Amino acid sequence: MKTYIRSTSALIVMLFVAALSFAQSDADTTATPTKRTATIPFEFWVGDRQLPSGDYSIESIDGPDVLLFRTKDGKKEEQVFLTPAINPVPKSNPKLVFVIHEGRSTLAEVWGSNHKRILTTRYGVFPEKGDTLREVALQQ
Repeated sequence: MKTYIRSTSALIVMLFVAALSFAQSDADTTATPTKRTATIPFEFWVGDRQLPSGDYSIESIDGPDVLLFRTKDGKKEEQVFLTPAINPVPKSNPKLVFVIHEGRSTLAEVWGSNHKRILTTRYGVFPEKGDTLREVALQQ
């Protein structure tokens, strides 16, 4: 009986250590700065909300899939919900990607150093013929 209890306790400790190691390695691979800035020189849309041009702080508020865009003066803010993109992207500098359709700039993607995320409102929506893309760099 004592052998059974010892082996069960050892198994529980090993599972706990493995789970802790997995959680740490997952956090390391997804770790990105939680706050960035961007100067967006044009009005743009996030879903059905229009935001003015200007300087923005962009903060991760619930992991990499929820961002908060806030104007420098703090008067306007908008939550942005993202989903990971299936296709990989080339290693590049972090940036915002806007789709311009009929003169309207809509935030479509957020690129990290080696991944991209798509706005949930844009999931499955692809640029149409005649649409253009515009990129804005993210700073630390």
